[in-house]
Amino acid sequence: MGGVPVRKAMAVLTFSAIAFLIAVILFFNRSVDLKPGAPSDYLGQSQIELYKAYLSGEEELFFLDMAAEQAFGKAGHLEKLKENRQEFLKAFSKEFAKYLPEFNKNFPAANLNIEDYTFKTDSRGLIGISDKEITMPAKYHEYTFIPNFRVFVGTGETGETSYKAVAADAQAEQTAAEEPAAQAREPVTENTAEAPQEEPVPLGAE
Repeated sequence: MGGVPVRKAMAVLTFSAIAFLIAVILFFNRSVDLKPGAPSDYLGQSQIELYKAYLSGEEELFFLDMAAEQAFGKAGHLEKLKENRQEFLKAFSKEFAKYLPEFNKNFPAANLNIEDYTFKTDSRGLIGISDKEITMPAKYHEYTFIPNFRVFVGTGETGETSYKAVAADAQAEQTAAEEPAAQAREPVTENTAEAPQEEPVPLGAE
């Protein structure tokens, strides 16, 4: 009686071994014809690329925030703002324009100009509003933002004053900076017409 189950078990093991061997042979035969497919992104890669674009945009906004803080102080800070709000905004525009060449050098895709901005003051401080959008490309996505900023300082104003920046705010500073360089490049010529001509000394003369 006990021999029948043993024979059945041996038959099942033998059949299983043969089936496994056939499966292995079929797998290796078919694997020869397999070709690598197109590369695919790993899980979360597109999200990581979008996050990198977001961080790059935040870096640009931080640069502009710091530039606005510096320009606000150089334009005369709160004292000058209270004296004449319109003139203060013009002075701020000229100071802020000085930072844009460095900004565009570090972030060439942005290409910001001073005339892209309108500056306003209210009770909470100064606002820089841009007409331009900056797009940070990322794989499968794009991150777009407007490079606005605010300098927080209590102005005591009850109304709002605005100033639309113009290209001349940057050109005036550029012209002033180029004049000394142009003068340095001018060739220095000697006026030899009035210089006395020396007579040649004869040989043997004392």
